[in-house]
Amino acid sequence: MRKILLVFMAILAAAQISAAEYAIVGSFTNPSWNFDASRAANGVLTKNAGGKYETTIENLATGFKIVDIENNNWDVQYGAPSSNDMVENGKTFSLKAKNGDEDPKNIEFANYVTAIQNAKVVFDPKAKTLTITGTPVSNLELYISGNMSGPNWPVPGEDGSIAMTKNGDIYSATVSFKAGNEFKVFGKGWSPEFGVPAGGTTELSPEKLTMILAKSDKNIKVNMTGQYVVSFNLSTFELKLTSATGISQTTIKAEVPEYYTLHGVKVASPAHGIYIVKRGTAVTKEIVR
Repeated sequence: MRKILLVFMAILAAAQISAAEYAIVGSFTNPSWNFDASRAANGVLTKNAGGKYETTIENLATGFKIVDIENNNWDVQYGAPSSNDMVENGKTFSLKAKNGDEDPKNIEFANYVTAIQNAKVVFDPKAKTLTITGTPVSNLELYISGNMSGPNWPVPGEDGSIAMTKNGDIYSATVSFKAGNEFKVFGKGWSPEFGVPAGGTTELSPEKLTMILAKSDKNIKVNMTGQYVVSFNLSTFELKLTSATGISQTTIKAEVPEYYTLHGVKVASPAHGIYIVKRGTAVTKEIVR
């Protein structure tokens, strides 16, 4: 009986796979990550005679997933096993399926390829593999997105995000921060994504204005207020903040002085004379004129 049940479950799973309507959904459409936009951009995959699914997309930008588009939800999705696993043009790539509440990572192109033109996409749901063949294009744009202007992070490349200027491998932008703000560096449409590495310190402060980033979804927290030039080196992943005014803004806590007479009596409003003055742990004798 148990064997029959297992066979039935396997047949049911195979039937669900064959009945699915798969599509590429991601940053290559406008609006990005949109089911209807994916349909309009030839993102829907057609089942071929060999049981695989395929389509050709004119300009497939990095940063996408394969989803079951039939019911317009994310319950069935395939992506990258990790942020460090990336697709190379013409090579077979092993995918990871959504597992419960654990979503796979966005699928990105290796070697900072920003898009593949005339991309032939072949997806095998049984083997969980993907092959993309076309003409690679490298024109990486980077943006800063965070909660500097409100709780909702703007889509990188769209209104509200901050475009970074490229000079060789160095990308930079001027940003106004308030203490407690969080941000990351992104490519257009969220991919690639650069943040705090696993186990790394999350905060930048006046005493620590540099950080080595990684491909990570962990936010960078800013512990100061002011306008800063944010520089990011794509080769070394070093992030550096430099005060745009030339002066780092820090909070200085002033110690309130306490006045006492020479006999040890505390005075709220000292008049002319000699007093014992206490500031924090420091005690001095001063003349008030």
